[in-house]
Amino acid sequence: MARVFISHASADRALAVRIRGWLCEAGHTVFLDADLHAGLQVGDALADRLFAELYRADALVAVVTAAFETSQWCAAEVGIARANGLRLLPVRVGPAVSHRLVSTETHWTELTGDGTKARKALVEALRQLDSSGGPPWSAALPVYPGLPPFEAGQARVFFGRRQDSRRLAKELRAPAGPAGGGLLAVVGPSGCGKSSLLRAGLGPLLAAEADWLVLAPLRPTDDPYADPTSALARLLAAEGRRRTLGWSTNQVAVGLNQPGGLAGLVADLLADAAPARHLLLIVDQAEELFTRTGKADLRRFAALLADAAGGPVRTVVTIRSEFLDPLSSLAAQVGLPLASFVLRPLSREALPLVITGPARHAGITVEDELVARMIDDTGGGDALPLLAFVLNQLAKNVTRGGALSGERYTELGGVHGALAGQADVALADAAAATGRGTGDVLGGLLRLVTIDDAGQVTRRRAELASLPGPVRTELDVFVARRLLTIHDPAEIPGAAPDSTGPVIDIAHEQIFTAWPPLAAAVTAHADSLRLRSRATDAAADWHRTDRPASHLWDLSRASTALHTLNPADLTPATRTFLAASRRHGQRRRLRATAILTTLLLLATTGGIIAWIQRADALRQQKLATARSLVTQAEQLRSTNIGQALKLNLAAEKLTPNDETRNSLAATLINTPLTASIDDDQYVTAAAFS
Repeated sequence: MARVFISHASADRALAVRIRGWLCEAGHTVFLDADLHAGLQVGDALADRLFAELYRADALVAVVTAAFETSQWCAAEVGIARANGLRLLPVRVGPAVSHRLVSTETHWTELTGDGTKARKALVEALRQLDSSGGPPWSAALPVYPGLPPFEAGQARVFFGRRQDSRRLAKELRAPAGPAGGGLLAVVGPSGCGKSSLLRAGLGPLLAAEADWLVLAPLRPTDDPYADPTSALARLLAAEGRRRTLGWSTNQVAVGLNQPGGLAGLVADLLADAAPARHLLLIVDQAEELFTRTGKADLRRFAALLADAAGGPVRTVVTIRSEFLDPLSSLAAQVGLPLASFVLRPLSREALPLVITGPARHAGITVEDELVARMIDDTGGGDALPLLAFVLNQLAKNVTRGGALSGERYTELGGVHGALAGQADVALADAAAATGRGTGDVLGGLLRLVTIDDAGQVTRRRAELASLPGPVRTELDVFVARRLLTIHDPAEIPGAAPDSTGPVIDIAHEQIFTAWPPLAAAVTAHADSLRLRSRATDAAADWHRTDRPASHLWDLSRASTALHTLNPADLTPATRTFLAASRRHGQRRRLRATAILTTLLLLATTGGIIAWIQRADALRQQKLATARSLVTQAEQLRSTNIGQALKLNLAAEKLTPNDETRNSLAATLINTPLTASIDDDQYVTAAAFS
């Protein structure tokens, strides 16, 4: 619920009391100076009390009448509200009244008749303020968020990007072209403030306009059973439940799978949020779509956005510069119009406002000399997360009326030394907490790191329940020093409602380069981190497609992964996938071995049989030839003894058996001639008996 300040002229007190009643009934906390209990009290310093209440408020309702136009007090209150980034909700009482300090882009509510229309508009505007993400900022909260991005509730202490927010809003307000609204990508290097711009700049700016319904930012998840489409379903269902639609996640998921499903669901939401005509969908850190999402799910999500591009849905994403080409390729594949908004790092001239603006809101003093030192140490806007971190550390325990200390800044090591120094202390404390070595602690931190095939290092969430006890104890030390962040699934847009518990991740990717021990550990384990990333992605695809054998890895790859990776660092889904891949590979290898053995045996047996058959054929051929020679010899025995002897000798040599030997013996017995027969059949010697 929001804190609301009602600004009114004295003559319009009755109207202000009436409006206060509406807002209190809706559950909001309202400050009205005429309120006997919470308003101005005897002895209050008027200006100081009003100033303090304006700093605490989330929105200012201005009861704009003819008396309001001429009131100096009312002008001062509106001016302070604008300077503090409060949501302005002007209520016009009378057709001709206005106010010079209220922007023409701000939606005016008309108070006519019984006020039902005005009441509904105010309650809806404050509901949008609640649902646009993050609790409202107050002086009791940290004025500098540190490594995490600014949220919608911190819009009033978000400085340096006002012009960029307005330029983005102008592009989104422009009528859609022939190809439809499409996708607007906010592109820039890591650490330039893209997430904060959309969360605390663009989102609250458009949410203040009656034409826009702004959803909480959607960040891709690495849940192996989830995909961007299901995350979108949960986000839409949550918004529907905040209204009168009462949607369940399953209902929305079924609706998204229908032709034109997203456009239809958005139409129902906008009808309930009238007079809103456009819905803004923010996808933060869209590079995680390419590092954590399967190709089929990624394409389906992009196709869903393309299908709704011509309607009331406007989608804006933040993405690192190196991922713009893959995004462009994906958009072209599904016919999704894509435009880019290049976000440059903050200029050096803008840094003083980043430092002093939030401090003024919190009533904290920052000496000019300290501001100059921090700007010199920061150098440029690319080190913005480091500056935010050191400011967060400097402002700890500093209350209104206090000052940021230059001495403390020196102790922290300046902009670049603060993060590394904080991490060094956390590393030593974590090792001491469990008695393990610093290498083991860094190994636990690597559970929160992933590397894609292109070598890009990104964050990876892990469920706390999946961490071993010592690792959990060590990471808690880093959480206490704001280097890691724990999220309740209920606080993460798109998170599965049946998640097993809170998740933990690194507060900002800047730590990968700013802290040498972790940077060295990432480099040393790059191959295993890349392998783990591939295994996780493959496991996700396998589970999402009902575990087909065709998606499993081969035995060699699965065995390498199981041998290389620590099972404790893998998700249950990934362990199941690798184990199934190994079993499947082993079964395939056994089958292949059996088949090869059988084929070899068959080939060997067939060869022996063929050899035997060939040998038998040759023997039969020799026998037939020898018999033919014997027959010829017997025919020539009486007429040409020499030729007969040659034929008998050839037959006996070819097939030495009884038949050929007997024929030769008969030829020799039946002739009285003993001679040496040469090749020319001449008798060279003879003897008679």
